[in-house]
Amino acid sequence: MNTLLTIAERKEANYQLLVDAIDGYLVPYGKGLKKEANRYLTRDLLQIKKQLTAEELTEVSERFCREYCDENKFQELFIRCSGRLPFQLNKWIWPYLHDASLHQMMPQMRWMVQIYGFCYYPFNNDEIDMRQLLECAYAHPACDATTVKLYFELILDDLYWSAHHIPDYCLINKADFDDLVAKAKQVSDHHPIDPKMMDDLRYYITLYNCFFDYEAADRQIPFAELCQKEGISFDTPTVVYYDE
Repeated sequence: MNTLLTIAERKEANYQLLVDAIDGYLVPYGKGLKKEANRYLTRDLLQIKKQLTAEELTEVSERFCREYCDENKFQELFIRCSGRLPFQLNKWIWPYLHDASLHQMMPQMRWMVQIYGFCYYPFNNDEIDMRQLLECAYAHPACDATTVKLYFELILDDLYWSAHHIPDYCLINKADFDDLVAKAKQVSDHHPIDPKMMDDLRYYITLYNCFFDYEAADRQIPFAELCQKEGISFDTPTVVYYDE
């Protein structure tokens, strides 16, 4: 019993090293001393890496990812940069999530997407495709509600950006649109989806169908009129074109 307690205490002490490093970063950062905060964090994370074994680093990284992504225990850190971790911490955690993702572990694949998103990071030497990783996480037997939400949001985001220049033109063709809608319906047929997100999906389906009808009519019918007929509002965006 004492041995187990000693192991537990050791694990807690190891994790406290990371918590202290994060606190040591947030205090000067909150005072506007960003360079100093980054310098402290770089120093402390390097020291932790030297002090702990590979197994201990994995345990600390896993616990942090779980508390950060699933338990909302680092709200000040989350708010500091709109959900993006400091670069040094991102780089420090990367080896753990990278290896776990290559082995298709869950929820690590989902954590990878939550923490790194779809941004470029110079230490992503293998150029892991986060979109493919999220699709893999969704197809995994251990897929959870958060993964479903992230995957559905990705589909909606694709529909949003691809409609950015409607009615002048659309960034995806009809086949790509049908594929996105099929994916969205597959998700909603098997999982509960937030009603607001379903409303967004229905809006985009109607908007795109109006655009394809607009194209089929050789743009002879006002696009806004087609939208109004289908019961959705659409304000034609102001677009400025420059001659080269």
